[in-house]
Amino acid sequence: MRFIYFRARQYLLLILGISLIACGIFLNFLPDIRGVEKGVMIQVQGKGKNKIERFVSPLSGDFVFSSKLPRHVTGAIIVSEDEDFYSHNGISMDEILQAVQFDIKYRTLKHGGSTITQQVVKNVYLSGERKFSRKIIEAITALRLEKKLSKKQILDYYINIAEFGSGIYGIGQASEYYFNKTPEELTPREAAMLAVTLPKPKARGQALLAQDKDGFQKKRVQRLLARMKEHGYIS
Repeated sequence: MRFIYFRARQYLLLILGISLIACGIFLNFLPDIRGVEKGVMIQVQGKGKNKIERFVSPLSGDFVFSSKLPRHVTGAIIVSEDEDFYSHNGISMDEILQAVQFDIKYRTLKHGGSTITQQVVKNVYLSGERKFSRKIIEAITALRLEKKLSKKQILDYYINIAEFGSGIYGIGQASEYYFNKTPEELTPREAAMLAVTLPKPKARGQALLAQDKDGFQKKRVQRLLARMKEHGYIS
């Protein structure tokens, strides 16, 4: 009996040791988020050795702060991309469960279920490859980022690094490019149009540029405006 107990104890210690080693190896793959409050580097063009990066920092003169924008501008993005942004801790279990169900049903990894925080992590620290391991790293890093930065800081980064079209990064560039305005001058409908481009920025950005503005993604824009009104972002 004592021998069996001794062997069982050895196995448990072995399993614990292997688990600790595995955790240590996994932690090595987590991005280093030190200094994130001072600025981040994003890739804006090319890949590998040919990639072109841009430094985005709250200290730069062209950085757009969410607190200086009308409520309907930030509201359009929040309602479109992450309605629970102010209540979750970086990840949304409801969104993750829906994404997993979708991916299992259709045998794909196309449904991301990403919060705004996760999208900041993906755009700054991770590649675009769709793997479960990357999604786990993304989720853990999002939790860490929420402890490092305030919601306002995370939203600030998102509106400055999000892609609104081919080569169009940040709401400052997008407002000028599509409407010849500053973000502060956008109407609720224009803000909704920009938010609607986010899931498919290259295709929808091209359509927004080419089409008559009143006809661009009309049903989606109308639905988003209705939800913005429901959430109190417009009267």
